[in-house]
Amino acid sequence: MKTNKILNLSLLVILLAGSCKKDNNNMQVIDEKKEVLSYIKSLGFSESSIIDIGNEYVVEGDISFPKNMKIPVNKSLKVEAPLILQDKLMSTLPAIGDSKISQTYTGNLVNADNRINVRIFIDPSITNLTNEINAAIGLWNSVTQAGIFFSIVSGAAYDILIVNEAISGYGLARSPLNGSAGNLVRINTQSMINDGLNPNQMSTVIAHEFGHCIGFRHTDWLQVGESSYGVDDVGTAVNAIEVPNAGGTDVNSIMNSGPNNTLAGVLSNKDAVALWNLYPKISWTIIGPNTIWRGVEYEYWGSNTNGVTFTWTVPSSIGTITSGQGTNHITIETITTGTQLINSNIKLKVVDSNGFSSILSHAITLKSGR
Repeated sequence: MKTNKILNLSLLVILLAGSCKKDNNNMQVIDEKKEVLSYIKSLGFSESSIIDIGNEYVVEGDISFPKNMKIPVNKSLKVEAPLILQDKLMSTLPAIGDSKISQTYTGNLVNADNRINVRIFIDPSITNLTNEINAAIGLWNSVTQAGIFFSIVSGAAYDILIVNEAISGYGLARSPLNGSAGNLVRINTQSMINDGLNPNQMSTVIAHEFGHCIGFRHTDWLQVGESSYGVDDVGTAVNAIEVPNAGGTDVNSIMNSGPNNTLAGVLSNKDAVALWNLYPKISWTIIGPNTIWRGVEYEYWGSNTNGVTFTWTVPSSIGTITSGQGTNHITIETITTGTQLINSNIKLKVVDSNGFSSILSHAITLKSGR
């Protein structure tokens, strides 16, 4: 009898210990969720815009915060989890001439090594859309002037995994992280079928998601009420940065918030220009001195490429171009008057045979005569 009492008491202690441990674990999970919610609100998102979808919180319909994400001690530091961009086709086109529509990106891009060949692996769950995936890849690869290329691989080494998943909307995509393309695209094939999308429209949706994977934000982010700063792929606040040389209205952009059903399944001209500017095939640079002196000749070079025209601009307060305008190599002669220090820039506009352009800037400081 005494032995039974001891056994019963031991069992009670074990049960109580297990119960306490379980309660502590539950409290830890609740605390983590509160921390994530607090962090999301600290980024400027209202509590009413935060939606709980299970293992993640979704804000503004296209930004995802995993509930187990690591919160930075300093809010200016990056966190470990990438954001998720979610899209569904719009039913109406944006208003023509709307100034709120412009090519933008997150500020995070695929680095020079990884952009050479962005490898896509098609999960068995979505092999029925292989043709549409190939067509989506073809849209981006059609910009032959750009220095980024997509391909499909069958092995385990890949950069982007595309899967079929019963998500809300048509697609979810991750943004670039640490110089690599966003590594996951989720497509709701049944949703697209239920809504009657044809193969051309499906490939447009997929191409749109691949655009997010290489850093593009929605072209019409402001019109549809998305945050101008939001958060980048790892939770850090970012602006909607306008792509150089591709600003202005683009109602036909494939990166509008869900490509419109009526789009022809092609990149707009500004989509192509934006891709070329963010991922140039040639690393355009201006080579030449940064510190120059009055009354001296100097030479500057741009990358020498066939089929490209060069237009140089030298401020009159610095000097004049004496030879080489229209080529990749110019000679300038600086002014002889004045003694004040002048900080300015030499600019070079390069235009390829298709009219795609990029403008480079080279900082210079003009000093008085030696």
